[in-house]
Amino acid sequence: MYRRLKTRFRGESLLEVVIAITVLTMVLTSVFGVLIQVSATNGNSINRVVALNLAREGIESVRNIRDTNWLKYSGDIRAKWLCLDTSVDPNACEGNVISSITEGRYRMEFSEGAGRYFLEAMPDAITEKEVLPGESFRLYQTAVGRISHEASSNEALPFYRQIQLTPEETYLNSACTTTGCPKDVRLNVLVRVQWMDGKNIRSLDLEAYLYDFFGRESY
Repeated sequence: MYRRLKTRFRGESLLEVVIAITVLTMVLTSVFGVLIQVSATNGNSINRVVALNLAREGIESVRNIRDTNWLKYSGDIRAKWLCLDTSVDPNACEGNVISSITEGRYRMEFSEGAGRYFLEAMPDAITEKEVLPGESFRLYQTAVGRISHEASSNEALPFYRQIQLTPEETYLNSACTTTGCPKDVRLNVLVRVQWMDGKNIRSLDLEAYLYDFFGRESY
């Protein structure tokens, strides 16, 4: 009698273990699925934060160029606040020669030697959000933590950054459109940062307007 009860007890315990393992497997599968989704969401959230900071840096670097021009060419700010100095020619607007920012796509580099940002004009218009630009727009991190487009000996990042610049002029008084009439003179800055999220292309845009002393006829 004792042996029969013992055998039956063992059989019931084995069945319970099998059921418990099955339930546990189902629960763990669901939990792991949720964790994977949360991890992917967190990863994309982190990338969006990084992309936002890269876009902000793009805006601020163009602002830095404008401010540098205001100080450097203070004798002729009206004509030279959009001066396009380059790392090759850091004094491009000295004298009567004016090399200005025109509408188009650019990339940004920081010169350690000059201690300032420089724009580099690039061909074609800014790419669509669903299309990554060429590798010339890929970002890298230098040994000192700066962001650069220079690939050699730098750590490649999954981000691409384009800067679209559009100078704009609008007469403040529509009835006055001659030389000397006050104008709203500004620079539209659109920074687009893109990265790959699995097989999908993610994109973040940040836009700002930089002004040439808004509404001033003269300095």
